[in-house]
Amino acid sequence: MNRGGRTVSMFHKKRKPCIVIVGCGHFGYPIVQFLLEQDVKLTVIDTNPDAFARIPLSLNGLMITGDGTDPDTLDAAGIISADAVIAATNDDAANIMIAQMVKQKYHIETVIARLYDTSKEKTYRDLGVQVISPVMLFTNACFQILNTAVNEV
Repeated sequence: MNRGGRTVSMFHKKRKPCIVIVGCGHFGYPIVQFLLEQDVKLTVIDTNPDAFARIPLSLNGLMITGDGTDPDTLDAAGIISADAVIAATNDDAANIMIAQMVKQKYHIETVIARLYDTSKEKTYRDLGVQVISPVMLFTNACFQILNTAVNEV
């Protein structure tokens, strides 16, 4: 269709959200698995190339062997166009470094980090990072189960 000298498409292709996941181990891989079924562009970074063995070759995105705390690795992952970053390594220090860097240097709005040491949670939250703590998830689930069991007695 031509409007005022410019061509207008009747079909607009919506851009797929771009998500970068750093860490493809016990915590990161299930997230990758879930996102593979979504309509997203996915980039996965891990220091261990064997971590990618379970990911299908049909992945609509990239698999990068590298250090997610290294700006060059993040640049190679296309971090500049990321809509969200998930720091899912097994190292709290690396996760906070990644979260801080992508928030401050790359201005990524949605940053999620895995955190085992709950004493560091305030640091993450002060950076505007959403935190998922397996320890707290387990603790809360135990409290719910115990609360239900006690109320049934």
